[in-house]
Amino acid sequence: MSKKKVALNLLDDLVQDGTAIVEVNPWLIPATVAVATVPVAVWIASRARTRNLKKQLQIERERTKQLILQQEGGHHHHHRGRAVPKQLAE
Repeated sequence: MSKKKVALNLLDDLVQDGTAIVEVNPWLIPATVAVATVPVAVWIASRARTRNLKKQLQIERERTKQLILQQEGGHHHHHRGRAVPKQLAE
């Protein structure tokens, strides 16, 4: 018998065994679906929470920038050019 036929026979046996188990225990179908669904639901919820937290962080950063600008009187100083190093004490 070829390897392909052996594999197909094994697969057929597994399907028949699985079908027999489900016929005897039909409650396994919703339990199996639930076991497969829970990780996906947790992943979706965590992605939504992460997105919300990132948005909150972005809002807080913008709020902080606005407060700094208000404290400076609306003037924001830009330092351009090269910084001049301080002279070393001799």
